Amino acid sequence: MVKEYYRPATLAEAFKLQTAASAWLAGGSSLLCTESPSVPGNRTMADVPERLIDLKLIVPAAVARENGNLVIGAGSSFQDILDSDQVFAALRAAAGSMSNRNVRNRATVGGNLADNRSCASLTPLFLAMGTSLQIASSSEVIETVPLEAWLVQPKGLVLKVIVPCPENMLAVSRHSSRTACDVATVVMAVSCRQHDGRLTDLRIVAGGFGPHAEQRSDLERLFENQTLPERPAIETAVRPLLKALDDVRGSAGFKSQLGAVLLADLLHELAARPENFSLQPSPATRIPEVRS
Repeated sequence: MVKEYYRPATLAEAFKLQTAASAWLAGGSSLLCTESPSVPGNRTMADVPERLIDLKLIVPAAVARENGNLVIGAGSSFQDILDSDQVFAALRAAAGSMSNRNVRNRATVGGNLADNRSCASLTPLFLAMGTSLQIASSSEVIETVPLEAWLVQPKGLVLKVIVPCPENMLAVSRHSSRTACDVATVVMAVSCRQHDGRLTDLRIVAGGFGPHAEQRSDLERLFENQTLPERPAIETAVRPLLKALDDVRGSAGFKSQLGAVLLADLLHELAARPENFSLQPSPATRIPEVRS
């Protein structure tokens, strides 16, 4: 249960406040979320840290293009991404997968990465893009590390998310959920180049199958620089490789089938209509409000 709340003005002050019983507070949409205490294992107020350190004043929240990269402040909300005119279409779609405006206004990019859930909205696409993070290990030590390595061993405080946007690279992210306001059942993200209908430099990341989103080199090898099979053939090849667990989001078999269908669709769309998946800025769009 929260007993102390601080909003430091500097990194030095923030790290001085950090203790074993503290937690960084960004939007709080996950950290402060509790569940029914009647179900064993559910998160309750007793699991919320005693000391919260609000990052509002010290973590950047800007979204900008810099030196061929899209640089996103870790304090940017999902709604900031949707409102930005610097964001490419795949990232806009990934942020828009969180349909409730109230949550989008609070949930932050850094918080979504730190949560590192299997069904995370942004992590699969960021992994597919070869994203790096600028992190502060102290007020004096700031470094840049690959997102993939940081997710395995998180450390420090995430300040910025650096997404490479090389010329001729394509990207897409798509999810499927039971209802508009529900967490994703599965997420598929792909980045690649396209030449004469073939996909190269292929990176495929799947979310919703294991504890965390994961890059799938086994799937990449099936389709790298190959003439794409028809969709049913892709589904047949991919389905056995997508091992999943039964949970409240769906059965293992359903997830495997759904993931195979999503990936087949994405690969064919990338091959046939690459102009729809560039990393150039796309116009900000208004998403109709979905009320839960």
